[in-house]
Amino acid sequence: SPSAWWKMHHHLLGIACCLLLAGLRPLPTTVASKGYESLSDLRLVEGPMGYLSFDDGTVNSAFGVEIPNQRPKPSFDPYSMNGGTIAALSGKDFVVLAADTRLSQGYSILSRNSSRIFHVTDNIVLGSGGCWSDRTGLLKEIQYVAAQYEWENGKSLTVRSFSNLLSVMLYQRRLFPYYAFNIIAGIDEDGAGAVYGYDALGSAQRLGAAAAGQGAHLLQPGLDLLCRGGAGGMLAEGLSAEDVTAAVRRLFLAAAEREITLGDGVEIVVLKKSKNSGEVVCLREYQELASH
Repeated sequence: SPSAWWKMHHHLLGIACCLLLAGLRPLPTTVASKGYESLSDLRLVEGPMGYLSFDDGTVNSAFGVEIPNQRPKPSFDPYSMNGGTIAALSGKDFVVLAADTRLSQGYSILSRNSSRIFHVTDNIVLGSGGCWSDRTGLLKEIQYVAAQYEWENGKSLTVRSFSNLLSVMLYQRRLFPYYAFNIIAGIDEDGAGAVYGYDALGSAQRLGAAAAGQGAHLLQPGLDLLCRGGAGGMLAEGLSAEDVTAAVRRLFLAAAEREITLGDGVEIVVLKKSKNSGEVVCLREYQELASH
């Protein structure tokens, strides 16, 4: 009936006024005696019949909305994604590892020339992307363990030994993992190129080509085209280290047009049994910045 509707309307209006003035009015004695510190501590909750009431059940209305009595508390996130895209291809007697040099957080660029490639030994390099602080901590631990191994055994780590070592180091931190995505590239005991891909918990696999980081989904299809048998296959015959380097350079130039965290430059390292080489190629964004 109209009279019942008006009564409910005034009822709800009174509730709204109480909530708006909760921080400006002193507490009634009856409310303070029940343990509430302010009227804002009283909240509307859904009842068994779809009704809403104050926590003490004194007021009811016919609407089914919940009004929280607290502001949401900010959650703590120990990780930060700082970009990084890594790609690697293994050949018969060489291996190529490439990584971009842009360090970013969200839409901010923190650095344009941060190297993501770490030389473990003369025949092993590690590319790592993700959280920059976790990556730095992981590299310090790797550097210490590699030096200790060389001191105790009188020889450097092999690429196979290092792949197992890194897998164990990452898995040991599985309860609070390193937020880093790694690729190992090196020359094995037979003089052939070797590439190992990892996830954040240390699961590893030897691959012909691998990509990791935020732009991996853009690079992996192009890398698979260079492999015999497609995804997971070995590098196609007849491709030299120079051919692979040129292909990787073109892939990064194309990916930089479509991924905002990838840009400025790409560092490319070529490992061979006889000699190693490296270069840094400027990507489009950095070329335009330098021209102005």
